[in-house]
Amino acid sequence: QPLGERVQLAFHSSKTVRGGRRSPAQITYEQRGMLLLVLLLGQKTLLLCRGKVAESLQHGCRSNDVDETRQTNSQMTGSTACVVGLAAGIVIENTSPTNYLATATLEPHFDSARQLYSNVEYLNDLAKQSDSIQLGTFFGISTADAATISTLEIAPFVTETRLLQEYNDFVIGLDSLVAAEISYKDFVKQMDDYDRKIHVLSVESSKQDLFGSLLSPLTKSVSEVSYFREQQATELANLELMDSITQVSIVQTDSLLSLFKDVKIIEANKEFSNGTNLYMSESAEDNAEISLLERKIILSNQLEEIRTNKLKARYVVDVVAAFPEVGYLVKSFWGDKKVQGAVGGLILLSFFYLIVYLDSFIISKNKEDRRH
Repeated sequence: QPLGERVQLAFHSSKTVRGGRRSPAQITYEQRGMLLLVLLLGQKTLLLCRGKVAESLQHGCRSNDVDETRQTNSQMTGSTACVVGLAAGIVIENTSPTNYLATATLEPHFDSARQLYSNVEYLNDLAKQSDSIQLGTFFGISTADAATISTLEIAPFVTETRLLQEYNDFVIGLDSLVAAEISYKDFVKQMDDYDRKIHVLSVESSKQDLFGSLLSPLTKSVSEVSYFREQQATELANLELMDSITQVSIVQTDSLLSLFKDVKIIEANKEFSNGTNLYMSESAEDNAEISLLERKIILSNQLEEIRTNKLKARYVVDVVAAFPEVGYLVKSFWGDKKVQGAVGGLILLSFFYLIVYLDSFIISKNKEDRRH
């Protein structure tokens, strides 16, 4: 059959089936088609280059004609390398499982970020080693589903706005002299990944709907560590005590404000003896009623902050945004197998020419040395 028909037959067999996988028969056809394509293109290029060089030498071409012929052959060989690499990339992309990516946003508490990173690195090592049994046991999924997981990575979520806010909060709690010696750049350099509040977990798998069952076992593995459970219990108990005290203080403040109101009503209805009036200062320092109002506002803000912290302390690792039920396709220019194949072909060809040039250079040097 003609070359075009053979190549077309090979690539028509690369249709995907359910789950992004191919049947063994399809992979065999693709491999045969790829091998046929590489052999035919390589054979034709080699014969063409040899024919051109032999023809130039037999007719006694001038040196500049030989150089032109070599330059033409090099260009043709380079184009062939790109085509062969592109074809290889297409076959690899069609025979490889389709990968899907999903991300989740986490906020660890009680200094549990280091443990979270350690667990993710352990799971990623299992995925790299194709240890589907251990992965399946950890996540509570089947071995076949665990085998589809390729990578697990975690990284801090960093933005310029968040860094500036964290730097401002850090400086406010320092002495003015100490704060003046720490610049924003120094603060950013000193911060560790574990010190960040928000972290992004990324999982890559060839099964599109697997991600929903992965997050809960991971957060549970951190929450069940005894140290973090004790820290959580202590924090919740302290917050509960502060909540009760703050509520009592607010009730007492309201009682005092109510008492002041009753006193003012009584004084307004009372006829003052000897024509004298009671002077009430309008300044916040002297007026007890205004001071009580300010105290109530402060206590209310404290109570709101305490209850916010109670919500955060309910989980050792808080899930800000969970995995989607379905992942999305991993697409990037340099991650495209076709681009990688074309670039790889050029790189291999460059190494080949480099070796040939070095070999010719060494031979010519040896000949010159022998002449001298």
